[in-house]
Amino acid sequence: KQLGNKFFDREFDFSRGTTATFVGRNGLIQESAIDVPRIDFTDDTTGHLLLEPQSTNLLPYSEDFSNSYWSKTGASVTSGFTSPDGSLSADLFNINNPSGEDIVSKTFSFISGVKTNISIFVKDNDFGNQLILGISSNLVTITYDFSTQTILSSIGSWLDSVNITKGFNGFNRIDFTINPTFNSFAAFQIRTNNQGNGSFYIWGAQSEALSYATSYIPTSGASATRNQELCNNATPVI
Repeated sequence: KQLGNKFFDREFDFSRGTTATFVGRNGLIQESAIDVPRIDFTDDTTGHLLLEPQSTNLLPYSEDFSNSYWSKTGASVTSGFTSPDGSLSADLFNINNPSGEDIVSKTFSFISGVKTNISIFVKDNDFGNQLILGISSNLVTITYDFSTQTILSSIGSWLDSVNITKGFNGFNRIDFTINPTFNSFAAFQIRTNNQGNGSFYIWGAQSEALSYATSYIPTSGASATRNQELCNNATPVI
């Protein structure tokens, strides 16, 4: 049996009770139907069978930052721009306070000892300066530079790891894992600080109770879960 460009020496048993996303050969995020395997091309020109555990995106408005669910300070958000999945679902983060802080944020509960991974896709428009991602009260502060597309610094007592994955229709996905040391209500922040005028695109916010990022799980008004994938009797030939 052929799946993508991989061949298997016999039929295999695959199941996943929900839809799921993957990165196609064209670099766009695509959706796979229930019980249909995913061949993912993230950082892989030949493609690979993607098998992941169950995970839930706890952020109910992952693509709609204009919704009142997301608090704004200084910044404003405009909808309707090309996203990593090719649709017009990305938002533009507009900096209205160039000499101060512009923030889009959401406060939620963190539990001591429960690792959480938070991720978001970003792309510059006409800003070219530094974006700050983190958890309020300086528990996590990650500084990302749009001009070099690199992490300039990452600090904070809760920070466990930070990663960048590039190549999603011009967007980069930044994800970081936190390990809370006490129970707290704190805000996940997307912000700038004294960085001048401009704007940049944001899309696909995700918070999952895992120590690493999994494939994007879109939400629209409620949290959403991707089921675990089960694949048995698969033996690749090449």
